[in-house]
Amino acid sequence: MNRSVFFEELRAENVANEMNLEEGSNDNGCEIDAFLDEMDDDLATQSQLSNPNKVDSTFSKKKRRSSEASEPYSSTSLIDAVTLLGDNIRIVGLELSRSIASEMLIQNKSKMIIQEKVQTLYVFLGEIKGLTDDERIDALIKIPDHPMQMLVFLSLPPSMRLAWVRKFISTH
Repeated sequence: MNRSVFFEELRAENVANEMNLEEGSNDNGCEIDAFLDEMDDDLATQSQLSNPNKVDSTFSKKKRRSSEASEPYSSTSLIDAVTLLGDNIRIVGLELSRSIASEMLIQNKSKMIIQEKVQTLYVFLGEIKGLTDDERIDALIKIPDHPMQMLVFLSLPPSMRLAWVRKFISTH
């Protein structure tokens, strides 16, 4: 069913509903059921057209259920379903908030560790004899961007650090 036909039927349905309200008709539950069933039919048809090999089991179950029990949906059952959905959304939101807070805590802890390592790096670079101030600044700028290389540098014996820093600066 294309959109224009669907919207024309929807407008016709609205006009019929308004006429029923004016006449004092009180069978809106059946009309809502019919409208929902028609929407299910339209969605199932579109689903089958887009993927003919796929069987829509949800639609089949709804169709069987609606034919087996012809009682209309009650407002209580709809309210219960919406309440349950709202509760589930709230729970997911809380879990997501906890996850984000946990991730932020991990990131902040990582930043603090890197800052401590940079301070240690500064001290170690100051102890290297033969390293110029420009090389020291370049190393302080470049090495923190490569945390694994910083760990390598800090684990080297003092006699190898000058050559390592110069090589690192020239290649990065």
